[in-house]
Amino acid sequence: MMGDVSIIIGITGVYFLLVLAAIMYTRIRDTGKIMPGLNEFFLASRKIHVIVLICTFIGSLFSASFALALPTFVFKHGLAGCLFAIAGDMVGLLFMVTLYKALRAYSVKHEIYSPIECLSKAYNNPWVGFTCAVLMIFFLSPYISMQLVGIGKFLEGFSGGEIGYVFGVGGMMSVVALYLIFGGMRAVAYTDFVQTIAIFLGVFGSVALFVYMNWGGITGLMEAALEKTPEHLSVPGPQNYYEWPLFLSVSIITLGLVFQPHLLTRGMMASDDGQINAMAFGLFIGLLLGTVPVFLFGLGGAVLYGDTVEPNQVMGIIFQDVYNHSLFGLIVTGLMLVGALGAAMSTADSILLAIGQIFTRDVASPFLKLSDNAQVLLSKIIMITVLGGAFVIGLHPPELMGDLVVYSASATCILVPVFVGFQWKKRSDKAAFLTLAIGVITLLTLALTKTKPMGFQEGFLTLLVTIPTYWLSSIILYKRASQTA
Repeated sequence: MMGDVSIIIGITGVYFLLVLAAIMYTRIRDTGKIMPGLNEFFLASRKIHVIVLICTFIGSLFSASFALALPTFVFKHGLAGCLFAIAGDMVGLLFMVTLYKALRAYSVKHEIYSPIECLSKAYNNPWVGFTCAVLMIFFLSPYISMQLVGIGKFLEGFSGGEIGYVFGVGGMMSVVALYLIFGGMRAVAYTDFVQTIAIFLGVFGSVALFVYMNWGGITGLMEAALEKTPEHLSVPGPQNYYEWPLFLSVSIITLGLVFQPHLLTRGMMASDDGQINAMAFGLFIGLLLGTVPVFLFGLGGAVLYGDTVEPNQVMGIIFQDVYNHSLFGLIVTGLMLVGALGAAMSTADSILLAIGQIFTRDVASPFLKLSDNAQVLLSKIIMITVLGGAFVIGLHPPELMGDLVVYSASATCILVPVFVGFQWKKRSDKAAFLTLAIGVITLLTLALTKTKPMGFQEGFLTLLVTIPTYWLSSIILYKRASQTA
């Protein structure tokens, strides 16, 4: 097994290096430069085919969570373990279509490369962007760790423990670092395109084989689930974790994912509003299709293994069985592994690019005079540093790696009112600061005290506080400013 896994990982590494080489060759041929310029490094020069743009958005949003994290939620908590993410992304679609178009138009008009830089410009205060940037860097770290933990745990389970977290993730980080230094957003976008197709083919092929070889079909799996673990088919779940207040609140705070800068950047990469509409449609279709294998993998794992395996390793064990079944199993496992590795790597790259972009454009540039080359160099230094920190965090992950996604989404919800109101006539930088401060205090208080009033999730309660805070304070400050004028 170890030798076969090494071959698949080796092929994946070669594929990534070939894509990177092709991107660099094209850049050298067209510009005579080895390193990407500022516009290409952050936004791929806004010249990406719409199909590639759709795939890079879906790949960056789903990434390792689609194939590795969400099934562990279903394995542990049943049906609600995938429905909350689907519901949250559907809510996020409504914000995405309108906000992404506004950000794209604003960034083109003002020659802006960072979504948080739009806030500094719109609120006419660089400290608004600085504060949001610092918060976002902290908020995104768990999401990067989830990519590393997802791949590390999958490889550990798939190889029967022969490939550990340090070895598997260490190799992946080497490729990530190369992309950060030489590739930029264009290289990430094209790897997303290939790996999104690979992961969908691998996941659907493997889940079909997994269900067939164990139960003969979906009907057989459902009958086995009703007999052995019927509670997995209910929303509260086997441990009554997802009571309705928690389920609804987690669903809503999941919309925070579409406000994360690496996804906002995809909207800014679009050449027109039509491409943003296409991204939204692609996300909708992806959610409908992706729910099925996520649910079947998690439910099937619960029926087969019960409490005998660690949730974070269940997908690796499932794919080990699929891999050993037949030639078809080997093929779909290879596609899945290439896709999952690719998704985790490119999403880590995307988030790190966003962090580098945020730090350079929103923390340093407003206060220091930096050339374009200096900005790119500073971004790379920050990204490599954060990557190392995420690796350390991943050494001691939570029981469910998908919890890292929920933590990140919850924290990002603090920024939702500030983003939504960035072009509102009555927007105020003071209202933005007040909202951010109250949001942080509320979330920290709830998280540290581990309280869930009425059963609602901490991020949702924080959102309930920040939205009226921003709205009311903006109106009050606007009226005072008008009266003074």
